[in-house]
Amino acid sequence: MHFWSSRTLSVFTGLNFQKTLLLMEKRLHHRARIGLPVRVRCITPFGVGVESAMTADVSRGGFSFDSPTRMVCGIHVWTSLPFDASIADAQPDLRARIVHCHGCANGMHRIGVQFETPSLHLLVSQRTVPPGIEHRISPRHFLNVPVRVRPDYLPWPEETMTLNISEAGIRFLTTRQHEEGSILLLEFDKPSPATWPAAEEVQTIIVRREIDPANGDMTVAVCRLGAQTKSRLHSMLQEIVPLP
Repeated sequence: MHFWSSRTLSVFTGLNFQKTLLLMEKRLHHRARIGLPVRVRCITPFGVGVESAMTADVSRGGFSFDSPTRMVCGIHVWTSLPFDASIADAQPDLRARIVHCHGCANGMHRIGVQFETPSLHLLVSQRTVPPGIEHRISPRHFLNVPVRVRPDYLPWPEETMTLNISEAGIRFLTTRQHEEGSILLLEFDKPSPATWPAAEEVQTIIVRREIDPANGDMTVAVCRLGAQTKSRLHSMLQEIVPLP
C-alpha cells in the first residue's frame, strides 16, 4: 500500500487536469446541448439520400445527431439547420463533412458534422483568368441544391449537389467521367433556382472539369446552351478554326 503526500497528489491531479483540458479543447467552438430539427443530404450510389433528425448538440462549427445509419468519416453532406418541413419553399443547404461516427448502446450511431467553407482551390480557380479574358457571362453564387445530370445519350441520370449557380451555368460534384465539350442534360425539382426551370431538362455543355486537391472531389462546370451561348460558341470556334 502506497501513501502519497498531499503535494504529490496535487501535482498528479494538476497534470491530469491539464491533459484533460488539452483533450477537450480540440473543438474550436463550444457545443451546447440543443435539440433542433435538421435535414441531412448525402450522395449515395442510388442518388441523393435525405435524412431528418434532431441534433444532440450544436456549435458555430458543427453539430452532432443520432442516426440508424452508419456514415463514413470524411464524406460530404449538406445540412439545413434548423429545418422546417412545413415550409414549402426551398431551404438553404450548407456543405459539411462527417468527422466522426460512434456506435451507441441503443443501436443508433452518434454522428459528428463539421461545417465547411468553399474550398480555397475553387475560390482561386474562379479568379485565375486575367482581366479582359473573362468568359463568364454572369456571376456565380455559392448555392447547394439537388440536381439530376445525364449525358444526352443515357437515360439514367446521376443525382448530385450543385456547388455554385449562375444564370448561365452551374458547377456540381460528380462521380462519373465526363469530357469537356460533352452535352449534359440538367433537371431541378420544384422549387428550382432562379432563372432555371423546374421539372424540365436543360441542355448544357461541359466547359471545365477539375479535381479539388484538398479532398479529391471531381467537379464539373457547365454552361447553358441558349441562343446567345450557341452564337458565342460558334464565334469562338470560328476564331480558332476559320471556316472556308
